[in-house]
Amino acid sequence: MVLLTILLMVLVGFVSLAVDVGRVRLAKTQLQNAADAAAFAAAVGLEQLPQGVEPVQDAAVDAAGENTDIDVNAAGARKDSAVVLVPDQDVEFGIWRDSDRTFTPIMSDGSGIDERREANAVRAWARRVTSFKDSNGNTVQRNTGLKLMFAPILPDGPAKGEIEAKAVARLEGGRTGFGFIGLNGVKFNGTTNLDSYNAATETYPGPGGPNSNAQVLSNNDIMLVGNATIMGDVHPGVDHNVTPNPLGGNVSVSGYMDPLQTPITWPAQAYSPPVSGTPTQGSVSPANTVTNNNVFSPKGNPGTVTIKGNKTLNASGTAYDPYWFHWDSFKAVSQVEIDIEGSCDIYIDNDFDMKAGASIVILAPPAGQPPYTVRFWCNGNWNQEGQPIVNQSANPSTLELHMTKSGTICDVGGGAQFFGHVDAPLSDVTIHGGTQFYGWAVGSTLTIMGGSQLHYDESGQVTDTPYSVHLVE
Repeated sequence: MVLLTILLMVLVGFVSLAVDVGRVRLAKTQLQNAADAAAFAAAVGLEQLPQGVEPVQDAAVDAAGENTDIDVNAAGARKDSAVVLVPDQDVEFGIWRDSDRTFTPIMSDGSGIDERREANAVRAWARRVTSFKDSNGNTVQRNTGLKLMFAPILPDGPAKGEIEAKAVARLEGGRTGFGFIGLNGVKFNGTTNLDSYNAATETYPGPGGPNSNAQVLSNNDIMLVGNATIMGDVHPGVDHNVTPNPLGGNVSVSGYMDPLQTPITWPAQAYSPPVSGTPTQGSVSPANTVTNNNVFSPKGNPGTVTIKGNKTLNASGTAYDPYWFHWDSFKAVSQVEIDIEGSCDIYIDNDFDMKAGASIVILAPPAGQPPYTVRFWCNGNWNQEGQPIVNQSANPSTLELHMTKSGTICDVGGGAQFFGHVDAPLSDVTIHGGTQFYGWAVGSTLTIMGGSQLHYDESGQVTDTPYSVHLVE
């Protein structure tokens, strides 16, 4: 009898291996198929993430429900049923990082912006378990373990039907280009606003109001504090985040917030003033505005100083070949209006310094002719504390500021309007003082503060890459 009892236990064990383990393996395969389908469908739904997380969760639940999983009824007969996901427990939003092939879940604290909108990937779980630990370490009761036929009668028998499968899918592609870039960090502070318009086809704000195609990019973290309103996308670096976490309730972002897929590269322009006579050198009136040691420095209260560029159209009648100016430094620190007539390149070996009371006005050409183009090349610091540079053409592409020296500061303030592009990948750029900035700006770091309003000129380089979804785990 003892031997027979032992033999029966062994036989039951073999039956369990043959039947129950087969069921477990089948259920595992079916759950994995459901998890793969759910993660893939949810990642496709990330295209609509700025509208909220619910459509993404619904897509995952629906895709999983198209798959069935082995089950038994009360009588022990097989009865397959649809795989069921619990959205807030089984569909996780997160950031997939290719650098170390990890998925970092993102939680929402329920206030302000839903942090899950920063996700670039979704992890889906398909579970047949009695209970499990969630991402916060809490025990969640599910009571859906797979019912087995023979294993339960064995003492300390194998499987109790506790099975789960997971899959991670990542979304790639979308709108890329440039806008407001701080290669090594971006910070919005105070009451700031960013929107967009197409300067090539419309006058801001455009017939339908401001566009929502702005871009804020960095290879590092992007900090949004105070009352920051972004009508567009915010993309921190590949291995970085939008901070702080959680974001304040007064921060608003209408677009995507996921990390960049590849780092930004932005080469600095070389500082290369022309030699005398090639091309034509412009003139300044009154002449004594430029000192004997080649410093542009209006003295006293001269009223108006005129920088005379090229006002003659080329042979095709479509543009003005710029004249050039080359000064050791630029200092406008008294009550003076500096008018720029014509297209020109202005090279400054050291610092640009414009204090309160001074202003620069880029005059408009005669009616019906293309606007003048003015390019500043600054090999020192740019300190614009006075009135802004007034660009009468109101076309950002006609004013370029190139900062060419590493470790310098580019300070654009003074309020009112600034139509132009700031190209300063080696400099720390600050836009402040309530400036209405039309165009784009690139800096080593970028700080927006003091009530500044930014209007991104989206007529530049923008690429729309088709979306694609990849199962990465």
